[in-house]
Amino acid sequence: MILKEVYNDPAILDIEIPELDKFNFDSYFDLPFKRADYGNLNVEQGRFVVDASWYTYYTLSRVMAKPLKQITEKLLSMDLIRYPVVQKRRYKTWVAGTADHQGFNQGWHLDNRFIMIAGSINIQDNLTSTQFSKENADNLIYQGRTGKFTGTAWLNTEHTWHRVPQVTEDVRKTLLFTIGL
Repeated sequence: MILKEVYNDPAILDIEIPELDKFNFDSYFDLPFKRADYGNLNVEQGRFVVDASWYTYYTLSRVMAKPLKQITEKLLSMDLIRYPVVQKRRYKTWVAGTADHQGFNQGWHLDNRFIMIAGSINIQDNLTSTQFSKENADNLIYQGRTGKFTGTAWLNTEHTWHRVPQVTEDVRKTLLFTIGL
């Protein structure tokens, strides 16, 4: 796995996880999809989450366990001011395959504070990627990667505004993950 700091405040990493080729994503993305419940976050129509069995979710979580631990350690070490006391805890993780269909977009938003870290990994080469701003505006500070098994992870702060611009390809396939308290 390769982690590269691309922005410091807010902490944003480029990630590359070639080891993901060991997981059978073709059969994973052949599973049924469902519309996820994102709570108070308004997510536009067009995003669907793989409705995996417990066993499939467990298998994927095991594949992602070591990368998520390394991502967490790196991002938390980049911001000891906002997250000084949570360095050596067990965290709740969530990993799910998503299919964003052509026309889907998600406006600028901040994640809730129960989520410390979020990220997106491309399961195929995609055209659309997450964009970042330090404020709720189009003043981009970074745009995530688009290549297969690459992605972006970020530390949730008051300056980590992010969005998904309108998807132009037929289907954008990613793994979304969150790490929280």
